[in-house]
Amino acid sequence: MLFGPWTALVVVGVDVGMLTMRHMGYLGESMYLVRTLPIGFVIIGPLLAGVAATDAARISQAGNIGLVMAVRRRRMRYLWAWWWTILPASGFHTAAFAVMVLVGGDLDPRGGWLRLLLAFLVQLAVFSWFTALGSVFGRFLPTAIAALAAAATAFVAVYYLTGATAEQPRFSVFGDLGATVTQVGVLFNPAQLLLQLALLSGSAAALLWAPVRLVRERPSLRPAGTLACVAVVVALCLAQRVLPAALLVSDPSPPDTCVGDQPVVCYYHEHARYATPYIDLIARASRAALDNGYGAFVPRRMDEVSRRYTPGDPDVTALDPFEVNYPGDDYLVETFVFPMQCPQVHSDQPPSDEFWRNQRLLTATWMSLMGREYGPLDAAEASLVPLEPEEVAATMSALRSCDFE
Repeated sequence: MLFGPWTALVVVGVDVGMLTMRHMGYLGESMYLVRTLPIGFVIIGPLLAGVAATDAARISQAGNIGLVMAVRRRRMRYLWAWWWTILPASGFHTAAFAVMVLVGGDLDPRGGWLRLLLAFLVQLAVFSWFTALGSVFGRFLPTAIAALAAAATAFVAVYYLTGATAEQPRFSVFGDLGATVTQVGVLFNPAQLLLQLALLSGSAAALLWAPVRLVRERPSLRPAGTLACVAVVVALCLAQRVLPAALLVSDPSPPDTCVGDQPVVCYYHEHARYATPYIDLIARASRAALDNGYGAFVPRRMDEVSRRYTPGDPDVTALDPFEVNYPGDDYLVETFVFPMQCPQVHSDQPPSDEFWRNQRLLTATWMSLMGREYGPLDAAEASLVPLEPEEVAATMSALRSCDFE
């Protein structure tokens, strides 16, 4: 019996764990789901390599040809073992992803399905590569040693071939180790995905092709097989250093779903399931400001930002990405008066103490209009709350025009 098919159960367990236990913050983004799954490579890679090595080593033992089927050519036995490992693992991996896409509801992903399917195909090619790697070790090493050596090599490869240990961004044969933040604002680069597919498919084929021979009744790689393995290592290492690092391309599209009036609130459709508490607070805060004569607080529009989009219009307030964990009213009102569009708040030199004092006073004033208290004030600042409408208008005008230090 081959052990390879049983790896599918671990693969689907890891996938479900990655998608449900830690990183459900952006379930509505199909691209986020695709980029989250590779986090499990650190477990799946050594597992596939170790099990494939075990099966290949057992096939190499005399009398174990029946583990696969009666075929004359030894190389075909390893190919069949590889196939019976990769097919169930890939099938379960695909099923887990499909279920999560259906649950997330993003059936019209930004940038189209072609980019996402290419990226997912790269993940399946990574599975194939790990399994081929284990097969090589199992052909010329005893079972236990082959499994340990293959798993250890796969573990190192996960970090090196994903660029996890690199100080600067570089081309990554495996892609990356996943996403933990929203992916709205970036798209997969099809050119790099095709390069990854070519490298992974070619190197996996070379590893599977590597011929063996019997030396004193023990299998050993032929010189051509050794040369193929060395060529794979050299090609992958060179690719990491020579090819351009461009897994993602920019997509500065503004939000595509808008609701309300005074202000109009615009957000990305991928985050619709999280939008309700944000929109409710904006409506309550805006109504409180307008009813009390503090119309300067309320912009014409509020836009959710993405990884590549921040509104540049002074009368459009930037909102942090909507997510499943609502950050609280205090934090959101702080962001309503924070000039995210201004270069001063993104420079190495932070804004002045007066800027931060004004931020606290504006937030506290707006919260007071809603009948709420704002905590981070000292006694002197608390005595100034609420600011007069004229003071709010002057300060908000300066912030929106980035006229501050």
